[in-house]
Amino acid sequence: RKIDSEDVIIQDASATNVQVKLNQHLHSSFMIYDGEESKGFVELRTEYLVPAMQSIAQALDEILLMNMLNFNANGAGSLGSAVTKADIISTRTVMNNNKVPQAERKLIVCPNTEGDLLNISEFVNAEKIGDDGTAVRKASLGERMGFQIFMCQNAPSITAGATTVTGAVNNASG
Repeated sequence: RKIDSEDVIIQDASATNVQVKLNQHLHSSFMIYDGEESKGFVELRTEYLVPAMQSIAQALDEILLMNMLNFNANGAGSLGSAVTKADIISTRTVMNNNKVPQAERKLIVCPNTEGDLLNISEFVNAEKIGDDGTAVRKASLGERMGFQIFMCQNAPSITAGATTVTGAVNNASG
C-alpha cells in the first residue's frame, strides 16, 4: 500500500530456470512410397497420418496422467473405494487450502469414478442442479461444486478394495 505522496518502490523480478527432462520420445512410423501413393484411391498420407497422430496423442495423455502419483501428498479421498460427494468436497478443500485459483478448475476422472459420480443424485438430478435434464440425458457431469468435470479413458484407476498402486516407486529405498 502507498499513499499519494510516496514514491513507488520498484521490485526486482527474478526468474528461475527449471529443467525439463525430455526422456519420452514418442513416434509412429510408416513409409509410403511415391508409387504406392500414385496408385491409391485415397490419399495414403492422410489416411495413415491421422491414426498415427492419434496414437501419439493417446500415449502422451497416458504419460502425463500417470504423473498424478507424484502429487499424492495433495490428494483427497481414499484409494480403492467409490468416490463420494464428500471426496469432491475434500478435494475442493485441499485446493482452497493450497490457494489454487478458484476460476477455471478442472477435474479429470477415470471411467470408474465417472460412474460413481453419476450415481450421486446431487450430480445428475435436474431439479437439484438446474441443468434442464442435460446431466441425465447425456450422462454429462459438467460443472459441479466448482469443478468442470471431464472423464478421460486414459486416466489410471484403482481396483475397488485395493489400497496400493501397482508399479508405484518407493523413493525412500531408491
